[in-house]
Amino acid sequence: MSKELGVPFLGSIPLDADVVTCGDAGLPIVIEKPKSVAAQAYFAIATPWTCNCKVGRTTLRPFSWEWSSTDLGPGWAEDAIHKSGSSTTAIGLRRTNPRTLSVLWEDGGKANST
Repeated sequence: MSKELGVPFLGSIPLDADVVTCGDAGLPIVIEKPKSVAAQAYFAIATPWTCNCKVGRTTLRPFSWEWSSTDLGPGWAEDAIHKSGSSTTAIGLRRTNPRTLSVLWEDGGKANST
């Protein structure tokens, strides 16, 4: 499939019921069972990418935020927008009114959720 789509083949993950069980519990298999074959496959796929990625200000930093606070949100980093950015990497979250959360994507797209 990667050849058909013209994208690099990243690797394969073996079928393992523990991936589903851990995921359902909200615990990634790489944390819950890091020595498992499935976790090792995830590590093998992720390691080359993490070594080559530059950590910048293109993603939100960890934050704690409650909707009921008077703060509008954890950030809105318009300076991190770039045309080749990801349409699935959030660089901003903002409460625009008592019922609406706005998300700013790295490619400059915006989405509202009510």
